[in-house]
Amino acid sequence: GGLVLEWEYNRDLFEARSIGRMAEHFGVLLSAALASPRTPVESLALLTGAEREQVLHQWNATER
Repeated sequence: GGLVLEWEYNRDLFEARSIGRMAEHFGVLLSAALASPRTPVESLALLTGAEREQVLHQWNATER
C-alpha cells in the first residue's frame, strides 16, 4: 500500500531541482490533506517547515 509518482517534464524549460521542489511540495500537500481531509485545498500547506521559516522570517528580516 503506497503511492508511486513519476514526474515528466521538459528539461529545456525546467531544472531537475525545480521539479524536485515541486514534487516535495506536492508531498507536503498530500500529507496535509490526509491529516486534515475536511480542510479546503487552498488552506493546506505547500511549503516544508524550513521553507516556511525562510519565507516568513529570513526573507522578511526588515529591521533595517
